[in-house]
Amino acid sequence: MPRMVSIDTILLFFPVISFPIRGARHAARADSGRYCSSVSRRRLGGRSYRHCGALYGPAGPVRVRIPQKRPEGPKGIAVERCDAGLPERLILFRRNNEEENEADALNNIGVIHKLQGRYGKAMEFYEKSLEIKKRLGDRAGMATTYTGIGNLHDRQGLYDRAMEFYEKSLAIQKRLGNRTGMADTLGNLGNTHSKRGRYARAMEFFDKSLTIQKHLGDRVGMATTYTGIAIIHKSQGRHARALEFFDKSLAIKKRLGNRAGMADTLGIMGNIHSKRGRYGKAMVFYEKSFAIRKRLGDRMGAAFSSANMGLMAEKQGRLDLAIRYMEEARDILLSIGSPMVKKIESQLRNLHHKARQ
Repeated sequence: MPRMVSIDTILLFFPVISFPIRGARHAARADSGRYCSSVSRRRLGGRSYRHCGALYGPAGPVRVRIPQKRPEGPKGIAVERCDAGLPERLILFRRNNEEENEADALNNIGVIHKLQGRYGKAMEFYEKSLEIKKRLGDRAGMATTYTGIGNLHDRQGLYDRAMEFYEKSLAIQKRLGNRTGMADTLGNLGNTHSKRGRYARAMEFFDKSLTIQKHLGDRVGMATTYTGIAIIHKSQGRHARALEFFDKSLAIKKRLGNRAGMADTLGIMGNIHSKRGRYGKAMVFYEKSFAIRKRLGDRMGAAFSSANMGLMAEKQGRLDLAIRYMEEARDILLSIGSPMVKKIESQLRNLHHKARQ
């Protein structure tokens, strides 16, 4: 049986809430198998409810649904098992003494627990996976699991611990000459420093990551790093510089045909224009984001874009239009059973009250 795909995930970027953290691809790409071709060559899930059916490889697929914008569940991730036979397959791996596949399966089960917010369980599986990989001398696999554990600590706000594991992963990737993995892990370190407000240090890591990505022609990675840099500028109030880097990220996503990524970036750029009081400009970006999300069938994202458009119309004194956009957002959220509908209904009541005055 071929070796199972070993993969870890991105800590996802929800616009205005967080920023992207890169997940390690298997450090030795030659034996990593393919990742989820329905998303991109190196991203698990991505955005816009796209389904990844390649997570477990020979052990059976797992469908991962990742909602746009504000999370509805633990960390905004809904994960559905598509194959109830995974435990039996794990037993088969053990019976056949396929330790590499067993280790990768354990790692991937850890990923699923992490996505569902069960961090204690995730750590159990990561540690079991790591134990086997160490015994086998599988350094590439160890790097993957170290990154997964780093992501896990980052999600819990344990940034020092996260960086400790990212550094372990980076050291292995350097020894293996895995420049793609190095670039991703440098980006992870940059994001963690950025979260802690250490912007100068974060920028150092982003610059190193970007240098490697440019040399490799890794446009997906470049788009992610440009976003990380943009968020640093945004956090420091340098909105013009932030827009410049978001625009670079957007240009790459357009060339790659990454429509979900385009919708995200357009929405963030709309947020920045809104913050600067440029409500008409913000409306243009929200409208573009909304149109893409509608085409993708991303109802949650479309609802939030519509709500943002309603807010901009309200700022411009166009209350009838604001009500129309908010009603559309409400109807979408009702159709998917989102608890966020209460917030929109409250906003609608305020708008109707304003319109009557």
